[in-house]
Amino acid sequence: RFGNQTRNFRLFYDGKHFVGEKRFESIHDLVTDGFITLYVETKAAEYIARMTINPIYEHVGYTTAGSAGPARKNHLAVDTYVTKEDQHASALAAFSESRILSALVRRATLKDGEHTAKYEKAHNFKV
Repeated sequence: RFGNQTRNFRLFYDGKHFVGEKRFESIHDLVTDGFITLYVETKAAEYIARMTINPIYEHVGYTTAGSAGPARKNHLAVDTYVTKEDQHASALAAFSESRILSALVRRATLKDGEHTAKYEKAHNFKV
């Protein structure tokens, strides 16, 4: 039951449990994911739709990924004096964020066997 309504789904198994595209090792994981998905669809559907219609990235100065460069801003002139230290700090933060994102993307694209660490030598720890 979800939202005072009983829902029925046909479950499949081919070594892993699944209903649609996602496959799970256990029924418990499948049901947990189903409840989370139903909750997000009922409680956050309007918010997610609003996010796709009204992007909040205009202040960044870049358009979509398909365009060539920074977008032109048509804002009123505001005192935007930026010191060299501020520019350096923002560039450092952007570089750090891009490194973190690229590490997350790299980790997400690894295959299951590649998640384990590979060491070139055995570690001998003193006891």
